[in-house]
Amino acid sequence: MQWPKDTASADYAPLVLDAIRAGNFSVRWGTVVNEHNGHHAEFAVFADALKIDDVRISVSAELEQQIADLLNCSLLTPKLADLLWFQRAGALLPMPRPITSMSAEMVDQSKKIDAEIVKLGNPQGLISTVGKHWVITQDVLHHPGRATNYGWHFPGAQFGGSTWEPCVTGKCRLIQGQGWFHDMRHLDYSQNCVLVSRSVIVDGAEMDLHELLKNKDLAPLASHSGAMTVLRQPGVPEASALYTACRTASCASPLTRVAYREPGTPESADDGPAAPKEGPDWKAVAVTGGVLLVAVAAFLGGLAALGKPLPAWARRLVGGQRPVRT
Repeated sequence: MQWPKDTASADYAPLVLDAIRAGNFSVRWGTVVNEHNGHHAEFAVFADALKIDDVRISVSAELEQQIADLLNCSLLTPKLADLLWFQRAGALLPMPRPITSMSAEMVDQSKKIDAEIVKLGNPQGLISTVGKHWVITQDVLHHPGRATNYGWHFPGAQFGGSTWEPCVTGKCRLIQGQGWFHDMRHLDYSQNCVLVSRSVIVDGAEMDLHELLKNKDLAPLASHSGAMTVLRQPGVPEASALYTACRTASCASPLTRVAYREPGTPESADDGPAAPKEGPDWKAVAVTGGVLLVAVAAFLGGLAALGKPLPAWARRLVGGQRPVRT
């Protein structure tokens, strides 16, 4: 991928979205679980940040929401970000540097994360923390025109000699508590793309994450503030899903492509894979026909062995005539 020099340039987001639509990205899935008042939930989350050409891409809140829409996913909530940290298989320390949106720094940051993961022995479970998150919160309603960032968890009580801020769950600390300093188009090296599938397993049944977050009894499974009405980054038009996200981390094919169409375009302009043409499935017909012929041959052979006469339709078939109903 030939990245623009500055990821904050107008060329960057369309380049990323084109790559997502073309399937030129990689995602590794993991599972976060939680229980509340007798309810059990399993959330399929990105075990590491989304990559394009093996680089963890930087995202604005707007761009991450657009990616989430295409992948049938959602931005994390702060509580889900905390749960991801608690249930990590590999712990990385935050890697701050002078704030920048230069693509060279994005690539270098991703390489440094890769090197640290290698030092951990390449754990296959959840990796945290790989960056800061854009998250959905009710509090963003009090900060119009802004986005909420959150993350860079660390173990212990201090990082770099500072205590920083408490997590929303109150059970950990992190560099970036809920913050509303940036608008939805702000982008820098520290903000990468970790999402959660919209499809959640609650008490053994599939459920839409949005429905869970709106439900006052179930919302605490994923929300520190109870039921939510803010379910996406405000101000970003919703796009049709390009992929269906898997329901659990054990899915063999976590992202299955579906037909994609830009809003307002006619069906003939389908940008997704061509839909199968209507008509018989000849492979299936051939297999079914072969099985039927074997069964018929066995039946006729059985009659012959018993000395029984062949039915009229069978005599015509053997004689080369087209079988007809008798």
